[in-house]
Amino acid sequence: MEAILKNFKETFPDLNIEARDYNYRWADGSEESGTTYYVTGYSGNPDVQLYFETKEDAQRLFDLTLKGIFIFQDFLAIKSDGVIEVLLIPVSFRSSRIPTENEDESHTHFLEIGMKYFNNDLNIVFEAGQNEDSTLPKFMEFLRGGKRFSRRRVTILKIHGFKKPSVEGQMNDIRNILNSVLFDVEFTYELGFETMNIEGLLRRGIRRRKRGIELPEKKIDLIYKNYIPELIQYFHTAEKVDFLPFKFITYYHIIEYFSDKSAYKIVSDEVKKLMLKPDFHVKTDHYINQAINIFKKENEKHTTDKIKIERVLRQYINREELQSALNEYELIEHFEKDITIQCNKPLTLPAIDFGKEGNFYQNLTKRVYSLRCSIVHSNPDFDETKAIPFIPTPKNIDILRVEMEMIAEIARMIILYSKE
Repeated sequence: MEAILKNFKETFPDLNIEARDYNYRWADGSEESGTTYYVTGYSGNPDVQLYFETKEDAQRLFDLTLKGIFIFQDFLAIKSDGVIEVLLIPVSFRSSRIPTENEDESHTHFLEIGMKYFNNDLNIVFEAGQNEDSTLPKFMEFLRGGKRFSRRRVTILKIHGFKKPSVEGQMNDIRNILNSVLFDVEFTYELGFETMNIEGLLRRGIRRRKRGIELPEKKIDLIYKNYIPELIQYFHTAEKVDFLPFKFITYYHIIEYFSDKSAYKIVSDEVKKLMLKPDFHVKTDHYINQAINIFKKENEKHTTDKIKIERVLRQYINREELQSALNEYELIEHFEKDITIQCNKPLTLPAIDFGKEGNFYQNLTKRVYSLRCSIVHSNPDFDETKAIPFIPTPKNIDILRVEMEMIAEIARMIILYSKE
């Protein structure tokens, strides 16, 4: 292994290889230990991690790397030996009408397209099945989560003849070509494919605190709690969603559920306090005027979504409890500083001040609401004072993955404290 690693580093000085030891303890008490090697720094997408453990796999990855691997960022695709290979998945079960493979062949070229793109004379091939000439399936064996695609019948789109990028650059050119080709094929032949977001394949997680405790052996008593069933359904739906922007919005729906109800509760509580005053029967007109002012005040707020959200957070979120949860996740430093997301324009999420009650709710509201508006609004010309449309680049998705931990914790708290 040492000789191969040395050869790797000397041949590809721009790549970084990190060794990580592991030690697993299985349910039967046996242990397994070893070393996993992670390789980063590939052209195009240097943050993607490839991994291997054996000397044989190290040699296979070395041989693949000799082909000059370029990894695309937004979707699972590579360029090697001048050919671009893109993994395609059906848009839905209704659009997966892929020709069956021949009896004497392990793969099928089922569609070939010629296209002029700027100064490029392209030849585009749709291929189903395992082809020994394809590099992408072999590459995916070294990508965490990729083996389930590398060992089964997959659909790959190959682009030959792309040699002259436009001024917008190679990545943008390939996006444009894919958008044009895939939609035309879907519209004409009812054969719908889309690219796979590389984040959906990696499914990288972050550290989560251990919530479960050992099950008791004796009978336990629980108090009946009247949880709101819709909120639990929202929460479970969010847990199932893979695409992180949609996942965030599903958690956000739990906050939004109370955006109007919280105003009614505030008014109700304040009016009840007035009616229970010992001298209410004497100063009725005085207290009724106060009640009217309460209605007016909340009615003015009613039209502002941001104020609605802050009202919900003040009502259901405990500052110290949220701080404690983020500490257990080991993420508190992330939320105590400004975070900038690079979209068409920079989107800055403000730092949360956990030390002061007033600042805490204002900053928390701005952070949650800004991200919500960014994900919901897709118009790039939208007023930037209201929203900057979110772009799901790998780096932005990594940031969103951390932000997800806080919105999920907020959703839990609202479910917990909204019960009767």
